[in-house]
Amino acid sequence: METTDRDIEEMEEGELLVFDGELCLVSSTATSSGGKHGSGKVTIEMSVLPDGPTRKVNQPEDSRVEVPEFSPARNPIVSVSEGEKQFDPAVVQIATGESVVWLWEDTEPHRLAAESAELSGERVTGVGQTFEHTFRTAGTHIVRCTVHEQFCVVVVED
Repeated sequence: METTDRDIEEMEEGELLVFDGELCLVSSTATSSGGKHGSGKVTIEMSVLPDGPTRKVNQPEDSRVEVPEFSPARNPIVSVSEGEKQFDPAVVQIATGESVVWLWEDTEPHRLAAESAELSGERVTGVGQTFEHTFRTAGTHIVRCTVHEQFCVVVVED
């Protein structure tokens, strides 16, 4: 997954970041002043995706964090390759009402579902088969293969 650096104090609830090599969803942020003898701290609470633990970190407010680079394409194509059982790209960003197409390059069957219930149990069975879904709800949607447990994140903006 491609990443870029960003100021930690700019992070907001609902955004994604990469922490210790793991993709995380920010659930809250808070900044405390450092008083007259030092710089302030930013506290970020985040959940490791897709089902990992919640983490809380305190960093100096001038720290930088890694954030995933989003697919720049409109109506992106996400592929699943033979053997790797991973989505590529793992994170895509679209606007409400736009679609994502999943393309299978794998011979094994898969079943897609999203935690948001916007997508549920769509079966994809073979090489070259595609599935397209139009997202109508803004937010961060975790789409996973319920057979192999790999996942991708679709960030839908208003």
